[in-house]
Amino acid sequence: MCKDDPTSSEHKVVGTLHNSWILGGFFVEITHLWKSDGKESRSLEIVGYDLHRKAFTSHIFRPNGAVEAANVSFDGRTYVISGTSIGDDGNEERWTCTWIMGADGASQSGKCEVEKAGVRWISWAGKGTKPKAR
Repeated sequence: MCKDDPTSSEHKVVGTLHNSWILGGFFVEITHLWKSDGKESRSLEIVGYDLHRKAFTSHIFRPNGAVEAANVSFDGRTYVISGTSIGDDGNEERWTCTWIMGADGASQSGKCEVEKAGVRWISWAGKGTKPKAR
């Protein structure tokens, strides 16, 4: 389920994430591919531990040239990432995504919330599974 703004109707979104450890296992590279309403969206994300800030961070690179820095936290099987973006309309939006990994290590569920101009809504909610090795 996906909603582009608080008043839009929900539509289906299908996503694929591919994760790889990079740079000696200190960082995770995540390539995103999302398909919805006949459109495709890609991005590249790098998650790692910032020694100077003593915190996990994420940098997300968008195909429009935008780079977003986000805060990351882990608590057991829960992964929370939050940041600020500039929307397609040029206005700032704050977002938080919460992912919960399944006990099997091969599934997850989550949701993303967006706040823009004082209005908050769930922009994405869903679940996924890791494909079985061939």
